[in-house]
Amino acid sequence: MKRFLPFRLAVALPVLAILAAATGLLMSSFAKTFAERGASAAFGTSVTFASLSLNPFTGTLAFTDLAVADARRPGENVFAAARGEGKLSLSELLRGRAVVDDVTLATVRMHVERNEDGSFNFEDLGEEPQAPTEEEKNAARLTDWLERLKQVAEKLKERRAQEAEKRRDERKAEKKAPPPPEQIKTGRAEYVRRIEPRVVVRRVRIEDLELELSDASKPEEKLPPLTGANAVVENLSSSPLDHDKPVTFALRGSFADQGRMNLGGTLGLQAGADALLKLDAKTESLKLALLKPLFGLSLPVALKEGVANLEAGASLTNFSALAAVPDLVLSNLDIAPDGKHATIIGIPAKDFCDAVNHAKTLAIKGLRIGGTLAAPEFSWSAEFRESLKRMLVDAGRAAAAAELDKQIAKGAEKLSKEAEKVLGSEAGKQAADKAAGVLKKAGGLIPGLGTDPK
Repeated sequence: MKRFLPFRLAVALPVLAILAAATGLLMSSFAKTFAERGASAAFGTSVTFASLSLNPFTGTLAFTDLAVADARRPGENVFAAARGEGKLSLSELLRGRAVVDDVTLATVRMHVERNEDGSFNFEDLGEEPQAPTEEEKNAARLTDWLERLKQVAEKLKERRAQEAEKRRDERKAEKKAPPPPEQIKTGRAEYVRRIEPRVVVRRVRIEDLELELSDASKPEEKLPPLTGANAVVENLSSSPLDHDKPVTFALRGSFADQGRMNLGGTLGLQAGADALLKLDAKTESLKLALLKPLFGLSLPVALKEGVANLEAGASLTNFSALAAVPDLVLSNLDIAPDGKHATIIGIPAKDFCDAVNHAKTLAIKGLRIGGTLAAPEFSWSAEFRESLKRMLVDAGRAAAAAELDKQIAKGAEKLSKEAEKVLGSEAGKQAADKAAGVLKKAGGLIPGLGTDPK
């Protein structure tokens, strides 16, 4: 029989190769269809792949041209990735769960837009969008991104409370249900099945990310995109309340020539624990013109020019209790009263803006922000109060000196005209200049003006 072995191998190996290739093609076709249908149903919008392949023996997953469509804007995408690859856990797949250990996405484009009603386009994922009313559009024009983020936090808080109430009702129903029939003991241990998310992605690495920001409620305000960014997101799941780990994220990129940003944090929504959002942010030479359309309406002043360097840590517990420690240095500032706030930190708005514009730099260190997201409470450090006092004094001196120069110039001009009548043109001018010099020296004797009295 051994002499027939080479013949059998010559026949069997090609057959096995053909079967493996056919299985791979069938699995890939099935996986693509299954993934598109499942993702489209989950997100409530069209999700497509140009190609998707799954190796049934190793669990290796690869795809190209992933696109998640914008539910309100046909032809536009909320998210797109040129290519990606990952590894699917086959043992979890046999349990009926899709668990991807590690996914790498390359050439990713995200579009975050504030809709005409003030909502964000990613809020439409999983829900059927409704056409905004004129009242909603008008309200959106009077708010900004920060105000909407507060509303999103409140929305998440309500949903989590509803989910918790639903679970309590289910547990009560289980207690009232009749006991199950007595089971025959077989000697094997019985375990309670833990509720687990059906879909879990343990880690997503994003390379070459471009994040586009836009505001349909204020189309005249243009925002530069975040480009050349990289990001890592861990512990994504279809049911964050049932997952045993919080979502963590890190993002780094630049807004063209308008500054760089590093952002990291944690989002914990697990059932039985306090919901927690923790952020750590750092900006480098971030131009305030970028922040104006995002948060300008929430600030007590109107931003014209300036650069921000920020290092801040913040946490939000149960989407309400706020704790933040921002260390902020603002330079090359040019601000103005917004017309809505009469005072800022107890100082008349115009005086505060004049002082800041004169100093050009404002360092806010030791500030503590507590209270709630809807009603934050500010605690200023003694160091900041002292620096603010010096800034206001310096601004007051500068304003007084400028006013004195203005009045001296007016007096010198009047004196020059009178002297010209009596002494002649040249002699009158010289007499007026000498008189103005004497007045300036006299002004230097006034305490606090900062001029040289010699």
